[in-house]
Amino acid sequence: MAPKLSRIERKELENTIITKIFPRCTPRTVRTARSNIMRHGTIDRPPKPFGRPAEVTESMWMAIWYELRRHPSLSQQAQANFIYKLYGIRVSRSTIGRGVKWTKKTMMTIAKERNRDLRDDFIHRRSLFKLEQIICVDESGDDREMAIPTKGYAPKGVTPVQRKPFHRGKRVSFLPAYTIHGVIYSEVYEGTTDLELFESFLENLLPHCGRYPEPRSVVIMDNATFHNVSLAIKDLYYEAGVLIVKQSPYSPDLNPIEYFFGALKNHIESRAIEDEDHIRGDLKNYLRIMSIPWVEAKVAGDGHGDTLERHSTILKIQNKGERKHDI
Repeated sequence: MAPKLSRIERKELENTIITKIFPRCTPRTVRTARSNIMRHGTIDRPPKPFGRPAEVTESMWMAIWYELRRHPSLSQQAQANFIYKLYGIRVSRSTIGRGVKWTKKTMMTIAKERNRDLRDDFIHRRSLFKLEQIICVDESGDDREMAIPTKGYAPKGVTPVQRKPFHRGKRVSFLPAYTIHGVIYSEVYEGTTDLELFESFLENLLPHCGRYPEPRSVVIMDNATFHNVSLAIKDLYYEAGVLIVKQSPYSPDLNPIEYFFGALKNHIESRAIEDEDHIRGDLKNYLRIMSIPWVEAKVAGDGHGDTLERHSTILKIQNKGERKHDI
């Protein structure tokens, strides 16, 4: 049985326990803590920064970021000049590079004439159609220069060099009709596309279309000059029950066929060395072979439905981003 403690012993034991639970502090410590709470919102004073004070403040960096959103092509020297003109402070290009923390990349060029409201209207109208109803139409072309590879290997610090003839030859145009199941009809010809060729293409495409709301019953095209078809073609499509929908002006990104053109050209460039003789000998026939359904499916991974659906999602995200950027 533990011995009975006296009143004095119990008081000493109580003080010992309290000192172990609560650290001892002087009145000066309490005053310092109270002052720090009132000034900084915490008991501890924030640490002092090491080195000399920063030349460029946070508000200056925000001004540069805002200016870069308006003019993203500004060089680091131009950004330094912008700081000097606005705040009278000279900074080096290395300071700009460390402080901005943005990377330089290839810019996407957008036409100033593009109308945001018309884009919103077209995106909304296109969302009313099912993917299997859409036929995307556009023209693309190239010359024999596509047989010249643009990249090669060389030792570090050495630029690879190749010797190729610079005679481009005649331009060959490719006019396909792209759907969720790939290319259903296409034409390949020498020269550029004009209104007469395009109207002939639409006449030949019509038997491959269905009556709305059947599959392949909505033809989407951009606002190119040669796409302003005659009233006779419009009446022909109207009688067949096929809708013709025009994109908003200066908005080639709204047509998913651009993804197909990119995939096809990348595939041709990857085979430039193996197929060089065929490309230079008969580019027209070569493009026709590359556009047949099984080759096109191989190029795009046979995921045309995913491509169209992903394109619609990307458009919605980009549209929201552009709206937020303007604000």
